[in-house]
Amino acid sequence: MKLEQLLDYDYWANKRLYVQLWRQNAAREIPQTISLFSHIIAAQTIWCNRMEGVDEPVDVWPEADLLTLGKAEAEMILTHERLKNLIHHSGEVFSYKNSRGEVFENTVEEALHHIVIHGQHHRAQITLLMRQHDMSPPPLDYIFYLREQQ
Repeated sequence: MKLEQLLDYDYWANKRLYVQLWRQNAAREIPQTISLFSHIIAAQTIWCNRMEGVDEPVDVWPEADLLTLGKAEAEMILTHERLKNLIHHSGEVFSYKNSRGEVFENTVEEALHHIVIHGQHHRAQITLLMRQHDMSPPPLDYIFYLREQQ
């Protein structure tokens, strides 16, 4: 699987879920969905900053309100472009500090895979919350993405 396709899938899934959060009023009725979705985008920004060597603080768990969710859409678009640009550096190793200040090294490719898997984990949590509140989350499986691309 190509890394670019995987990142495009991740963006597609985030966008579909974002639209559904508004459409079904989940953002208002289940504030935890805002927290989880905003965290997905914040974590992507943090990883982009780490890989690009940008020392800019980002709140990993942003405030869970509708304004934050609204801002997440613009950040999601910007972050997707940043991630795709990083593909050209996939074999490079970068060092970074985690949230506890511990230093680690990974390749850009490893971090990009981590970002997609991390996002999928939290999207699954959001869809579960929606189902528990009798809402219909969008289908986010990779195979649905592939079918739409044909």
